[in-house]
Amino acid sequence: MNSTPKNSIDLAWLIRRDSIEMTHVSGASHIGSDLSAADAIAVLYFDVMKIDPKKPEDPNRDIFLMGKGHASAALYSALANRGFFSRERLKTFYQNGSTLSGHVTKHNNPGIEFSTGSLGHALGVGVGFAYAFKQDQKDNHVYVLLGDGECQEGSVYEALAEAGRDQLNHLVALVDCNRQQGLGDTKDVYASMDLKARFESLGWDVLSLNGHDHTELKKALTSKHEKPLIVISNTIKGYPISFMENNLLWHYRFPHPGEEYDGARKELLAIKPKDLANPYEEEDKDL
Repeated sequence: MNSTPKNSIDLAWLIRRDSIEMTHVSGASHIGSDLSAADAIAVLYFDVMKIDPKKPEDPNRDIFLMGKGHASAALYSALANRGFFSRERLKTFYQNGSTLSGHVTKHNNPGIEFSTGSLGHALGVGVGFAYAFKQDQKDNHVYVLLGDGECQEGSVYEALAEAGRDQLNHLVALVDCNRQQGLGDTKDVYASMDLKARFESLGWDVLSLNGHDHTELKKALTSKHEKPLIVISNTIKGYPISFMENNLLWHYRFPHPGEEYDGARKELLAIKPKDLANPYEEEDKDL
């Protein structure tokens, strides 16, 4: 067996295992967000986007932009496991001198189109890409992953309105709707967040689905649409680690040595795809 992913299920498992390791070693935050977004990222990078790791600047590539840039470990893992750079680089995450900063950075990282971290900017950039694709009559697509908390940003609504007005059907946005943000439940921080109604009112096609179901995600993300498309990906923050699920603590906490780190590894080992090798076999010998 080897640890090269053969499908999106393999890739999602690797993203989660890498994210646990990366945040544990570095003491970095946002493991809950990494885990909730892993399935959508895996489906995009394995089943949906037109990309070539050997040609990261290919003008015919699809574009991915990470609005919720704090979930950087998940994106870095996807890129490494798809061959944009070596998995060895993941060991440097959040370390002094590393290119893999705590928030997504384009600098010296093949496959990353735009640095993100301050929320609310990626969708506007996505609108720019989509407008260019439409003007040039290209069939490229741009995919933007947002957090549901991020959707409170005014700049997001400006981008939504512009894309809807110009019917930018090259643009697909996913909302990682895990119902939590940095300081509380999304519904308590910002009232009346009927995302579907708001998006439709601004001229978008909207689909809502189980964000951990790869079949649903692939079907939605490859569906035909005349308008810009938003996929509301209903997820569980911290999924599938039982003690992290729906627990706001894990927005900022990292898996500490002992019960937390060991427990997370055990739960992931229990659901590892059968024919996928564990790249952390040496680390997990103590379990």
